[in-house]
Amino acid sequence: MMRLKTIALATVTLLLQLSCADIAATSGGQSLGGMTAFTGGKFEASGVTYVPRTDGVLFVDNGRPGEIFWMRLDRHLKQAGDIKAVKLGVDVSDPEGITTDGSYFYAVGSQSKPKSVDQPGLVRFRFDAERQIAEGVESITGLRTFLVENVAELRDVGSVKGKDGGVSVEGLAWDPAARGCCWGCARP
Repeated sequence: MMRLKTIALATVTLLLQLSCADIAATSGGQSLGGMTAFTGGKFEASGVTYVPRTDGVLFVDNGRPGEIFWMRLDRHLKQAGDIKAVKLGVDVSDPEGITTDGSYFYAVGSQSKPKSVDQPGLVRFRFDAERQIAEGVESITGLRTFLVENVAELRDVGSVKGKDGGVSVEGLAWDPAARGCCWGCARP
């Protein structure tokens, strides 16, 4: 757990990232404004990452705090088969970003809601694509407090709700050159 906090502190940067709009599923995977709708359900994909050595991706839906989603892709990078919910065994409030370092996957919640202070804010796990399960799940709580105390740019908005201009993590990326995570924090 301390290692995750150290990685987070060493690599926090402010980035802006667009969040995917809520897209209703349509039959046939029709393109909606340059995007292709999911088939088999309605999802709000807030973050997505490629699963190395596979033909698929994992994504988070910010309305489903205890799950990630596995989706295979065909050679045209379109959905192939059903999307599968994968239980994490821990709830990350308002999941907004997911990334991988090539071995582990990391998912982060927005930290914009008051209840997120005492809930897991960052989770790390391995994904077994063959069995479609998350393994070795670890999480840290108090991520919002940690960020506010250690990122100077966030100190003045630490007590402000996300919807009112406070902390709102909207993405997560792995920088292989720096070997660390980058957080996408947005303030209106």
